[in-house]
Amino acid sequence: MHFCQTFHQKAVRRPKNTFFQFKQFRIEQAQNAMKVSTEACILGAFTFAENPQKALDIGTGTGLLALMLAQRFPQCHIDAVEIEKNAFKEACQNIQNSPFSKQIKVFHTSIQYFAQTCSTQKYDLIICNPPFYENHLLSPNEQLNQALHQKSLYLHELAEILAQLLQKQGKAWVLLPPFSMNNFVLLAEKQQLFPQNCLQIFHSPKHPLLRKIVAFGFERKEYEIQNLFIYDEQNTYTPTFRNLLKDFYLHF
Repeated sequence: MHFCQTFHQKAVRRPKNTFFQFKQFRIEQAQNAMKVSTEACILGAFTFAENPQKALDIGTGTGLLALMLAQRFPQCHIDAVEIEKNAFKEACQNIQNSPFSKQIKVFHTSIQYFAQTCSTQKYDLIICNPPFYENHLLSPNEQLNQALHQKSLYLHELAEILAQLLQKQGKAWVLLPPFSMNNFVLLAEKQQLFPQNCLQIFHSPKHPLLRKIVAFGFERKEYEIQNLFIYDEQNTYTPTFRNLLKDFYLHF
């Protein structure tokens, strides 16, 4: 397992569309199979916990979610885990070049190995945008396969790891398509993890349910289901979406 706090890379000229500029940091993503997505940004902006001191980002990719958490929770220390080499390097670069580098440590390893070697570590807040394609044809692009397909992290493994690493009063936030989330809720319940909050994401009122964000915890309780529409019927960003992302998006 390799740990990275600083990563130096020679400056190279890249096309203008290889990065995503946020208000307080920039995400370079030329070497990353998983680019910045609207749903991931919603996850980073919506996720919350009560005064978290220690957070974990599983499969950090570009480092986006770790950076969003660092911006929102200045007192929180964040561990970010990434198995794919190029993604790990790019996450290191993005974090080192941000104002939040002292809050975040990046680990180049699988989350399974990380959980085994850090078995006594517990987190107040865990965030994950996991691979969700199972039993689908693989792409020739191995980076994309690791990012999208459950060949490196199966959902039942994720449920076990969340139960192992989450503090008793902590929350673990997961983003998945609806069908995958319904399956994951059942897997999580086997680990005594239960839904605490749920956000349903729609492209617009005209479109079907796109993604679900669910927070899991060890307490079984009634919880509210909220709906978020990215666009209204006129294809304009909704006020709710704009308000959620206003601290991050340059044009809000």
